[in-house]
Amino acid sequence: MFDTLRKNSRIIVYFVVVAFVITGGFMGYGAYLSNNNTGSSSTGSPGVIAEVNGSEITQQEFMRMLQRQAPKQNLSNAQIISFKYNVLNSLIERELIMQQAEELNISPVVDDKEVEEVYNQIVSQNIESEEELTKEELNKKFEKKLEKQNYSPAQLKDDIRLNLQTTKKIQQTIDKSYSSVSVSKEEIEERYNEKYPKKDTEDNEGQNEDLDTADQQSKEESNQPAGQENERPKYEDVKDELEKEILREKQNAAFSSWLKNLKAESEIIIHDPVLNAYQELNNGNYAAAVEKFSSLIEENPSPVFYQYLAASYSGAGNKDKAEKTYNTALEEYPDNFDLHMNLANFYRQQGKNDAAVAQLKKASELAGSDFMAHYQLFMQFNSLGAEKEAKQEMQIIQDLNQQMEQENKAAENQSSGNDEQLPNENLPEDKTTNDSTESTEVESDNN
Repeated sequence: MFDTLRKNSRIIVYFVVVAFVITGGFMGYGAYLSNNNTGSSSTGSPGVIAEVNGSEITQQEFMRMLQRQAPKQNLSNAQIISFKYNVLNSLIERELIMQQAEELNISPVVDDKEVEEVYNQIVSQNIESEEELTKEELNKKFEKKLEKQNYSPAQLKDDIRLNLQTTKKIQQTIDKSYSSVSVSKEEIEERYNEKYPKKDTEDNEGQNEDLDTADQQSKEESNQPAGQENERPKYEDVKDELEKEILREKQNAAFSSWLKNLKAESEIIIHDPVLNAYQELNNGNYAAAVEKFSSLIEENPSPVFYQYLAASYSGAGNKDKAEKTYNTALEEYPDNFDLHMNLANFYRQQGKNDAAVAQLKKASELAGSDFMAHYQLFMQFNSLGAEKEAKQEMQIIQDLNQQMEQENKAAENQSSGNDEQLPNENLPEDKTTNDSTESTEVESDNN
């Protein structure tokens, strides 16, 4: 049903279909995203996080989307800001497209069959049973679930219809943005020659003659004629596939250009000061980003604000200020893993490999038993050619891995032993958490 929306390999995903989370399982993590320590607060109208040509995007709508899109793993503060901005940006772009749909008088129709189809999918996804149930029994069980949330099948179907209309409206508007795109015969032929370059026939024949008996036998066993893997497919056999490939690329490029121009011509106001500052950095407005992240640091100092301020200076070409910002941050937060990792990345980009290695060593001391942090460090040392340090990190990784295997084995043995000794006891569950710290290299995203 949603193939037309999926066919566009867009960077931004428009989440417009209702997320029917019957259990409400994302609420806890949504609260975490809402209350993280990034100093985020809103200005402007209460309950409004952004405005698009006068149309408001509410905090409630934004939080609902955050909860639906929330990743399973914990994020660093820098990653949370980036994640929040991307979600808000998708809502802004969705609103722009909807406004264009109104101007173009796009008003799709959704029939009852489509609604029932989606409704039945939701029922089957939310009702799990080992026994076989009739359709009527499935619907009754599902209705009881809805009742617990003061929600009725009729309300759900109304929401489905509305969201299907929205999905179609967005897709039809996107289709309009690249309606003039076409693919010429010359473009297909060019792509064909690029993808399947001509090979020297004589060389291929010589290679085939020199194949030894074992190689020939292997090809016969796999039912693959000798030399077939080097054969150039016929133009007619791949022409349609190549045309579709080129068409998708041109459509995506046309849509991206259309949307970029639409955003440039629109009045977009983000009231959240942190996301507003991040928008300036993301859009390459480095002077404005420097000013806004500097203000945020004055109001509520945070390592992540220093990271983004340094990235803003670096983007503006002021490398000395960027380095000074990192060093100032490390004076205040000497044990911050991410700051050391980002400063190492900054030095690497300047070609100061020795300074980068020194920062990575400090980060390694702070990584503790964080498996993923040490793997990150291993990769960084490797890229810098620091073989000794890379080997040390690999040894730490292997030790941690062995330790985890031993702990898991001990836990299994203990569980097995307890089951034999106390078969009728309800033993308490042993819950262990292993929170890993992920570094966010803001420098590499903006240079």
